[in-house]
Amino acid sequence: MMMLTRLLAILSASISFVAAALAGPDTPAVDTANLPVNQWVRLPPEAEDGPGYSFSAMIYEPVRGQLLHWGGVQDLGRRPFAGRNDVRAFDAASGKWTSDYASTDATFARTGGGGGGQAPGYLGEALMRPDGAPRPDLHVFGVCYDSKRKQIVYAMPGLMASYDPAARKWTDMKARTILYGRELPGSPPVYGVGICYDPVNDEIVMFPHFTAKNIDQRDTTGEITGHYGVFRYSYADNTWRREAVKPGSGPEPRCAAPLIHDPKNGCIVMFGGHSGVVRNDLPDRAARERYSLGLDDTWRYDCKTRTWKELPCPTRPPRDRLPAMAYDPVSGLFVLLTFSTSGKQARATLWSLDVATGEWLKRNEQDWPGPYFGHGHTGGWTPDQMMALDQKARTLVVVQPEGPKGEQTTYLLRLDLSQLPAAPAPAADPAPPVKPQTVPDDDPAWIARLKALPANTWVNTHPDPETPTRDWGSISVDPARGWVFYFGGGHSTYQNNDVAIYNVGANRWSNYVGTNNDFIPYCGWEGSTLGFRGGPPARHMRNQYQAFDGRMYRSIGNVSSWPSEFFEPGYAFFYDFTRGGVWREQKIEVDKKPADLPDDFDGLQMTDPRGRILSIQLAPVQRYDYRVARCVFRSYDVAANRLTVRQVDGPCPQLNDGECRPFCYLPDRDQILWVEHHAKAGNHNTWIFDVKACKWTNAKPKHNAPGLPVVVEYVEPAGCALGVFRVGNQDEQWVYSVARNDWTPLEFKVAEGSRVAFQHPYGQMVWVQKFDVLVNHDPRAGTSVMRPDLSVLPWP
Repeated sequence: MMMLTRLLAILSASISFVAAALAGPDTPAVDTANLPVNQWVRLPPEAEDGPGYSFSAMIYEPVRGQLLHWGGVQDLGRRPFAGRNDVRAFDAASGKWTSDYASTDATFARTGGGGGGQAPGYLGEALMRPDGAPRPDLHVFGVCYDSKRKQIVYAMPGLMASYDPAARKWTDMKARTILYGRELPGSPPVYGVGICYDPVNDEIVMFPHFTAKNIDQRDTTGEITGHYGVFRYSYADNTWRREAVKPGSGPEPRCAAPLIHDPKNGCIVMFGGHSGVVRNDLPDRAARERYSLGLDDTWRYDCKTRTWKELPCPTRPPRDRLPAMAYDPVSGLFVLLTFSTSGKQARATLWSLDVATGEWLKRNEQDWPGPYFGHGHTGGWTPDQMMALDQKARTLVVVQPEGPKGEQTTYLLRLDLSQLPAAPAPAADPAPPVKPQTVPDDDPAWIARLKALPANTWVNTHPDPETPTRDWGSISVDPARGWVFYFGGGHSTYQNNDVAIYNVGANRWSNYVGTNNDFIPYCGWEGSTLGFRGGPPARHMRNQYQAFDGRMYRSIGNVSSWPSEFFEPGYAFFYDFTRGGVWREQKIEVDKKPADLPDDFDGLQMTDPRGRILSIQLAPVQRYDYRVARCVFRSYDVAANRLTVRQVDGPCPQLNDGECRPFCYLPDRDQILWVEHHAKAGNHNTWIFDVKACKWTNAKPKHNAPGLPVVVEYVEPAGCALGVFRVGNQDEQWVYSVARNDWTPLEFKVAEGSRVAFQHPYGQMVWVQKFDVLVNHDPRAGTSVMRPDLSVLPWP
């Protein structure tokens, strides 16, 4: 009987589609009055009025009895784009979208703001256009209905605007935000937000967001996080203020979760959202995927006490990074729509929540009547469906972008929960707690194998587990502990900012918790901000981090060319294994820095085993020019917590004709070796920088190694530097003897059953003094080691 009912419903919807296709422009797109109950129906193209909005929630306006929709479009600038900038209204009687006013030109926004180049979504500020409307904005759930003033309010970074549904006019509310003593225009400077009007206190509450640098604990523990906690907007003084985060209390940081008022229970409800957290600390791949990014917790914000409380919810829906949820005033329940896939077919499941009891129930599951559309960004496949309830028509409305130019498709379900079965939701599956990062102790048996390695022969070590490759960046050795630190990625490579540590003496990688580069709306490139755990995005680490005694330094007294990293002059920013794996910031003393030297150098290049982080900045005359206009030397003394910055006068190396790692520190001589190679300019030199004298000398060796220096490492017992050079399409290893001032090739071998390759353009090879081995990581062979014996070299 149920199967027959379903077939009749589908037949009825199909007849409606055919009728709509044959109808004129004033004919309803679908017979909404006779929609099948509790059955999803896909509206035909005639229902749309052009492209729609993405990552922008709809809002129900009770006076007009309509759903209104405004926002932006995520297109990443990679395809033709037909934008819009008007408020759309869904006419439930005709099943069509109409415009409240003529759309203003949206193409202007392509060059500004971010959010994929069309509208602010992960960087940039919102603003009011000269025509009196805001420019498009990917506000996600940054919209709420103010029932007292009967207006719709949008919270955007740098702007807070209201829309009068009756007059169909926008107003800049001229709000302000107070943040760490600074007054900022508009709403808080964050993205991926969720807001809700609190009628009890006549204020607006915001919790979900990203793009933050929370320094509440910086002066005590030094820890940094990427979430500010709760913001509240007061109409009394037109101001947003934040409530200081109390560690261990309140909801877990997140973005892209709706906040919805529950008038029956006098609270605001939040379910799920995007945590950003990637659980690479878990050994099982299925567990890593299950417990990463999405959340499944349910919270209620008590409007009387302004406090959060988690609902126990022993059963609950699956984790969801962008929850499609609405409140149903007829039943007094919340409804949630989730998706699952099997091949190309999506299944849509409807759930209900009783806030009073904390009970989630599964109410309906059916095939989705259209393509399952989402964004395959670096955080995984995130559906871009926004859902709202048309309370007057008793219809759930879902909008989904489905075309190359922002085309939108609308889906309807005439809701009647009383006719749906109620089955228990699956049992809660809490994520394992995050424990402090640990590194296994040295393994004497493995150390014995390292000592017995055949000389000058690369051997794959096959650690279990291996660690993912972070392309287009360097790798760093901690000389105090004999560990290898590994961080970075970006672009189309690794997209998580976790720090992996390899204990060479145990042949074990310690993979740990991190944050994905992407939030919602996503960036899909180099990451857009600090993660909720405080770490910077995992972008290409072009010689930009160094490790010493359990700390991995990412910035020391400098600012970044990427403002999303939030580096500050006068502070060291580092990952601290000694505190269990947290990101910290520490105020430093800056010594001997000339006033005319900028803080924009983004590089940490070498570690002195005695406790200094060293860097050389070769600033070009102009971009893409190999000629050097200025040379600056930086030295950070870890124990003294002091940074020294000095300009280097006199001749110096010129820039190479390719990205690479052409330098190494010689601790027994307190010097830096730098290999200069620029084929077109005819430059091929070996330079020595004397740290104490702060002076370069062209060594003019008897012979030079050919090709581009991919990586150079100093093997101190031999008094030689070993480098990998790219010669044509081949990698060659060459050795430089300081005593002989000469280069000679090293014929290396690869053990039977092993393979070796060198990462380009930055070689991920380091010499680990504690075990007298070279460690290399590459995407094809993983981790390899070689015991160098440079005494056998036949010098000319």
